[in-house]
Amino acid sequence: MKNQYLSMLCLCIATFYTVNTSAQVVSQGQKDFSDKAVPINEPDYSKPKLFKDQADRITINPSLDFKSIVRLKVGQSINLPFSSNFIFNGTIVSVSDDMDPNVKSIVVKSLSRQGAVLTMSEITNEDKSISYVGRVISQLHGDAFELVKEEGKYSFKKKSFYDIVTE
Repeated sequence: MKNQYLSMLCLCIATFYTVNTSAQVVSQGQKDFSDKAVPINEPDYSKPKLFKDQADRITINPSLDFKSIVRLKVGQSINLPFSSNFIFNGTIVSVSDDMDPNVKSIVVKSLSRQGAVLTMSEITNEDKSISYVGRVISQLHGDAFELVKEEGKYSFKKKSFYDIVTE
């Protein structure tokens, strides 16, 4: 019994010594935590523009059927004539599951604009009205398009990549 107490005492002392020594090693040379450099991803505003050939605002062709777009299946190729000057060609790489019946989403990888991805969602609101949100964005580029609805009409509005994504 005496050996058990002695063993426990030695274990406690060894643990205290190890913790105390480790804490001293970490804090040596540091006045406080502000001396330690924190890695931060700074925005790269020099990224090339993917949509330099496009206007700042593209009015969406009103005959384009968003409802049918968000119901496409993975693997399907699509050709979306958002306007006469902006046609998005791509392949469906992801669709939402049926977890939330009020949201249907697709992700389309562009075949013509390197790194670009179109995301589009159909949202059924509480009042049963339907709205659409979407983006065309690329991690490799400094600009993007965001789908907006103004005065009852949808359009793509050009934005800076960093207005949409924070790193």
